[in-house]
Amino acid sequence: MNSLATNIEKKFLEMIRKDTPIDEFEQWVYQSKQLKEILATSDYLELISIDFKSNDAWENLYKILRGRIRVHRASKLLDLQEKVPFTDWIESIFKLPLLDYPGDIEDLMLPLPNSEIKLKYLVQLLQSPSKNLTGYTAGQIGQGLDYLFNDLFQDNHVFFDSSLDWELQKKGIRTIEILFREIFVRLADPSSPLYANSEVLDGVCLMWWDIFPSWGNPSNE
Repeated sequence: MNSLATNIEKKFLEMIRKDTPIDEFEQWVYQSKQLKEILATSDYLELISIDFKSNDAWENLYKILRGRIRVHRASKLLDLQEKVPFTDWIESIFKLPLLDYPGDIEDLMLPLPNSEIKLKYLVQLLQSPSKNLTGYTAGQIGQGLDYLFNDLFQDNHVFFDSSLDWELQKKGIRTIEILFREIFVRLADPSSPLYANSEVLDGVCLMWWDIFPSWGNPSNE
């Protein structure tokens, strides 16, 4: 994927993450010659036809931009040669605003080249969750954990994939105590400055043993 596409993707992600004000994004859309060149005509017309002043402008933008990022990521994954840095992968999942459906994260996160690296990164996340998730709100953390560990969003979760390293899988399971101690207990405190939208995280905590893939499925040994 060329640098032009990567640059466009970055702009789209900044808008989805609400790092860029809508009026600033609108100005960029109208002025960017690169955007017109890289998008299909129908996609470009759909984008410039949005009413950027309406109350649902972000929701309408999100629907369009998520689709474009999904296509970009799918093609990028085919050429992925280098391992995605752990911190970049974490940011691509937890920096997102609260979404209507956590499964949408799949279209927006940085893709990993294989299941071995995904397992390694999940274990690394669980070993130091407080350090790795510093700066994110309770809502963002809850949403990200729900996506990463809920088997509704994973066809074959790496924690019960028998082809992967069982010792590393066991290590990940044993770090759940750290997750509860450093994240669930700490951020469930209403006095915490990160308590915003904590009901999302509370739900993950209360339903953890329904969410976490601890029983496998008929295709597993």
